[in-house]
Amino acid sequence: MMRDLENVDFGISSGERGVQRRPWLTAIFLAILALLLFAAPVSAGGGNNGATQIAGSGVYDAGNCQHYNVDPGNPLGGADPHFAIDLNEGDMTGCMYVIIDEFTCTPNGIYRERGREIYVIDGGNLGLSGTFQTTYFAMIHFTACDPELGPLGLEIFGFCQHPLVAGEETAGDFVGVTGRLHFKDDVTNPLDPIFNYTGHLKGLP
Repeated sequence: MMRDLENVDFGISSGERGVQRRPWLTAIFLAILALLLFAAPVSAGGGNNGATQIAGSGVYDAGNCQHYNVDPGNPLGGADPHFAIDLNEGDMTGCMYVIIDEFTCTPNGIYRERGREIYVIDGGNLGLSGTFQTTYFAMIHFTACDPELGPLGLEIFGFCQHPLVAGEETAGDFVGVTGRLHFKDDVTNPLDPIFNYTGHLKGLP
């Protein structure tokens, strides 16, 4: 079962993730699963008809993202974010605020996580401005993981899916927009991971 995160401290910093050799069976499993997820259609209604393809990247926030308080009436639950990602390159730039709801992990480092996010977008190649929210499911391989405490080691490999959901935090250019984002972590530099995103959004101006 997924573990509730109400009493878990996720003080995530950029220096806590890195690259190490992983067992070949785990590597094959994660690679195949990532390929299947990234090959799936991502726009609402099937296919990419009428959708805008987007891509970009972000890093752990180093102070560019202001503290974000979620409206208590928001369907996301009113929880404050655990951490932020600075989306600093690509079609959408701004801040991505992450609320971790639950997780499971195994002693060999396989970590699964579910949660919610709010994106505050103020630029990028497409010139977009506004906010939207998603839910997400992530699978990450760490060098070590405790079922009660969560990740204890450095990241080896990670990816996640982020379907857009309607809600009170949706505003600006993202009102009525549907679609899905995919993130895949680049941990080539163990002290400065890069979170690459791709996706298709339908209904953008």
